Amino acid sequence: MSKNLEFTGLEILRDYFKQMGGKEMLLFQPDGITYINKEKETVLDAARKAGVLVESPCGGNGTCGKCRVKVLVGEVNAITEEEKHFFTEQELQDGWRLACKLVPKHFRSCEVEVPNINLQMDSEKEAHLLYESELKKYEKKIKECLQEEEKDGKREKETMHGGSRESKADCVEKCASTFGIAVDIGTTNMEFLLWELENKRCVGRKIAENPLKIYGADVVARMTYALKHKENFKKSCSLLRNTIATLMEELLQTYLEQYPCEESREIENENENMGGGTHFSEQKAKSLLLQNMKEKVSTVSVVGNAAMMHFLAEVSPESLTRAPYKTKYKDSVSLSGMLFGLIHASVRLFPNIEGFVGADTVGVLAYLKQCREEKNGMSKVDDKAPVVIKTLKNSKDISKWDRVLMIDIGTNGELVLQKEGRLYAASTAAGPAFEGATISCGMRGEVGAIRGMQVKEKIELDVIGEVAPRGICGSGLISVIAELVNFGIIDETGYLLNRNEAIKQGCPKVLVDCLEIRGRETVFAISDTVLLTQQDIRELQLAKGAISAGITMLLQACKMNVCDLRGIVLAGAFGTHLQVDAAQRIGLLPDMEKKKIVPIGNAALLGAGVALFYSEEKWRALNNLAHKVQHISLAEMEGFQEVYLEAVGFAKVEEE
Repeated sequence: MSKNLEFTGLEILRDYFKQMGGKEMLLFQPDGITYINKEKETVLDAARKAGVLVESPCGGNGTCGKCRVKVLVGEVNAITEEEKHFFTEQELQDGWRLACKLVPKHFRSCEVEVPNINLQMDSEKEAHLLYESELKKYEKKIKECLQEEEKDGKREKETMHGGSRESKADCVEKCASTFGIAVDIGTTNMEFLLWELENKRCVGRKIAENPLKIYGADVVARMTYALKHKENFKKSCSLLRNTIATLMEELLQTYLEQYPCEESREIENENENMGGGTHFSEQKAKSLLLQNMKEKVSTVSVVGNAAMMHFLAEVSPESLTRAPYKTKYKDSVSLSGMLFGLIHASVRLFPNIEGFVGADTVGVLAYLKQCREEKNGMSKVDDKAPVVIKTLKNSKDISKWDRVLMIDIGTNGELVLQKEGRLYAASTAAGPAFEGATISCGMRGEVGAIRGMQVKEKIELDVIGEVAPRGICGSGLISVIAELVNFGIIDETGYLLNRNEAIKQGCPKVLVDCLEIRGRETVFAISDTVLLTQQDIRELQLAKGAISAGITMLLQACKMNVCDLRGIVLAGAFGTHLQVDAAQRIGLLPDMEKKKIVPIGNAALLGAGVALFYSEEKWRALNNLAHKVQHISLAEMEGFQEVYLEAVGFAKVEEE
């Protein structure tokens, strides 16, 4: 029955096309969305205007091969050379094309199928593990940061604006407390933490992809799209805000399902007394509970990279697209919770520093500053703990923090170095390779992603979830390329040897057997379904070269060398899962003792969590902290291009 109904629906739409006369129409499946236009344009441009999600990491330049659509009906332009590179002959015969290269000849008779884009984390098992382990970790860290102020009686229970002291007794009795939400908006992913404020308890976590990825994998592509027309900018801002509102609502809904409270039971009992049991009454009860939860959210604090913060604040990022790359707003910004469906909440955006050193960096500094200000340190530190951790945890003397470098590796790499009590910051455009966006078989770090490889008698893969590989994430890309460089399959220039060249070089047979010819180029078959191409290697070289050159130039600006550093702190989720030895082997991180390179997780999000408890005085102090950071523009420094070009290569493997 459903198939017949679906077929009838399609026939009606197609019939409607014929009745539209001269109007140009394009039908997007499987959602049945129609788009009307009189100008010839690519399917990608049409999809953007129609609000249809089509993944396009390269921004529509035809270089990533990710904007795949299938032509179901209609005459279209000839297949381009770019498309021949990304599709097999069979796929092209089946109608698969790149949306950025596909132009219908007659829109009113054209119909395309768009693969579904899922912004959510897709593993129930993974979500369960996040709740069991990650929430406890976040909760512990924030509590440790706040415990000293609580002991001294300095913690004031007030909302972020105006020092409101409205009693929350009823809320505590029914649903434990009022709530706060910490948000981190990254280029690729967004992460949310839900907090019970009175209990200082982390009770929810959610991760989803940034919806603006449909306009490009990097912020430059997204800003370019947004600044083409005013409507594009408004659409980008609305999409980001609406998605955040939806995700926060889902976060609250998950809390209700996992933590039943007295109020939930009251509404459920009332529903039963009224005859309950119907689908309508159940939905109404859930809706009432969710609305009640949303009313109890009193504060939201947001960190993120500079470009995303501009979109969220609805401030034009135009100044970030041209030299000297200045941020349009620096101090923290307050938004109405009504914009996100939270009628009683104040939404506070962290300040930016300058250029592309954004609010996420300030979030890291806020977290580390809170740790440093504790009288007795974050927690007891084991004597065997790494030197850099002892320095960070035990020292409230600012001079002892000198010569520790903070690195946030991502699409936009951010660096902060303290020297003689002063903070210096810089950013470097690494691109989305570390997030898997511009890699042929790239994916984010979720179930099915290869995150490591070791070469022994056979190739051993570390796959998230211990399932068959579906793709490769950033840490896996670094691990694989490091191994191939070690064994000479990739030379110092980044060139991937073909099978004959690898045999001549005496490379291990287990690796030589993985070298295949696909189309006209050599690829390395990591598994039956996951391939590494020459272009993938080049993408990684550009990304790691940018980070490496950034470190070198920042140290140079501060008149320091790598040997002068006391340690390196890796902030961000990517740094947490990074294999330090592999990162050093490819030249992403400096050559120093591994024990001095320490990941601290998503410290920006932890900083946003700390800020949920801020008074107005503390927000002013946070603005002052951001003002004191000296921004260094690496691109304007003499010699940057030379250092960058040198950093793109790999160190030559020494012959034994």
